[in-house]
Amino acid sequence: MSAAAVAAEIRGAVTTGWGAPPADLGGIAAAHRPPSRDMVKRLYANFDLYWTAGFLYFACGDVRAGREDWTRARRLLAGLATTCAGRLELWNCAAASAVLRKAASAINDAETASEGLDVVDAVVLYLNRLQSWVDASIPWSALDAVAPLDIRGLDA
Repeated sequence: MSAAAVAAEIRGAVTTGWGAPPADLGGIAAAHRPPSRDMVKRLYANFDLYWTAGFLYFACGDVRAGREDWTRARRLLAGLATTCAGRLELWNCAAASAVLRKAASAINDAETASEGLDVVDAVVLYLNRLQSWVDASIPWSALDAVAPLDIRGLDA
């Protein structure tokens, strides 16, 4: 499948994902990875999505600005996508893992930087969409009440 076709497919997944919670949220809820409980799974999945999208975005910026060569950058970008796919599999995010694995292959196979960056742009948008759903499921303000920062005894 061409890089353009993969990017279009990923963009289609982004478009369909705004109206209803994505299936991967159910996957996170069903994941059983001791000692994780519900909140831990959501926090880890949230940060895996957040950091991966950020790393991909900034690496592409270096290619676009001419600070990095596409031939070298695509190995890094494909590797990041593959690594994140593995991380998300820990949290039962099957759809996101499949998208990232397909994207990694398309990035590796892209003949030009433009083709590869188009795939990465679509993946960043996809990850941000999923991360916004996961992030919205975390009761951030309640976390402060449950676990306030207490540094007494840490500076021994």
